[in-house]
Amino acid sequence: MSFFEKVVQAKLRNNNVVDWYKKEFLDPNLTSEEIAINSGLDKKTINNMFNSA
Repeated sequence: MSFFEKVVQAKLRNNNVVDWYKKEFLDPNLTSEEIAINSGLDKKTINNMFNSA
């Protein structure tokens, strides 16, 4: 299922999309790579932002 399909389904269930997004896509149990992808960034960008590469 694609990201947009998940968003549409959440909206159809009358979930607050922002809260749903935070819960599902920024879950601390996800890997850092999954969180980066879900937030629209790649790990290199994050490393550059925080000078942690």
